[in-house]
Amino acid sequence: MKVACLFGSTYLCESAFSDMNFIKNKHRTCLTDAYLEDSVRVAVSSYTPDYSALVNSMQCQASH
Repeated sequence: MKVACLFGSTYLCESAFSDMNFIKNKHRTCLTDAYLEDSVRVAVSSYTPDYSALVNSMQCQASH
């Protein structure tokens, strides 16, 4: 797996590798490169979803 560290500080880079090591230890049995890449991306992201908007955009479906 290729990792590009284009962080503004050493702290952010070390934090990303710490997150990656935690993910690798927690999910070692089912880990693929794609899964690791996605998990690290989510772990280091500062994105916070707008849950209210997501809930309001969902359409209720009645049971059959």
